[in-house]
Amino acid sequence: MEWSGNEGDLGNAVIEFICEFQGFEKNEINLESRLLNDLWIYGDDAVELILAFGRKFNVDVSEFMSSEYFLNEGSLFAPLFYCHLNFLFVKRKVIKVKDLMSAIYAGKLNHDVIGN
Repeated sequence: MEWSGNEGDLGNAVIEFICEFQGFEKNEINLESRLLNDLWIYGDDAVELILAFGRKFNVDVSEFMSSEYFLNEGSLFAPLFYCHLNFLFVKRKVIKVKDLMSAIYAGKLNHDVIGN
């Protein structure tokens, strides 16, 4: 996807998308927000968010390995334990809101795009 607006507009568009999808208030999210650690997006919600993100922003998400970045649905208390007792879990890679912006510019979401 070629973005025709400025970077601030793109950041706002991604933040608004996450807010609408997950029910957050806009002031709860910024470009540095981590999807798992800060926003507690995990499991099926994470997969659905990434798929919807790909459709909305025309980003290829076929190479994105959600299990490397998000916890499984497994436990109701998974985010709580992850944030406070993360030594019990396999470490997950970090994906931030700004990584979703990078994916829009790149047209794909994979490990090459995240964190760069």
